[in-house]
Amino acid sequence: MKFCHTCDWFVDETDGATEQERSRLALEHFVETGHSIDSSGSVGRPTPPSICEELLIRDLLGVDADLDMSTSTAGTRPGTETETGSGA
Repeated sequence: MKFCHTCDWFVDETDGATEQERSRLALEHFVETGHSIDSSGSVGRPTPPSICEELLIRDLLGVDADLDMSTSTAGTRPGTETETGSGA
C-alpha cells in the first residue's frame, strides 16, 4: 500500500495495479501535490497513538497535571496583568 501523509490519496493491491504502476502513481501524486508518500509494506494507514491529555500538558508545559488552570495568565500580554490590593 502507498498512501499520502497529507491527504486521503492511496493506492493498494486491490486496485489491480502492479507494484511498478503503484509506484508510478505515487510519484505522480508527489510531483503534482508535493505531498509525502509512505511506501511501506503495511496493509493500512497507521493509526496515531492515543495520548493522555494530562501527560501531554505536563510534558509540554512542565507543570503538574493537577494544576488549576483557572489561575493561569496564559494568553495575556506581558504588562497587562492586573494587580490586586494596590490601593488604586
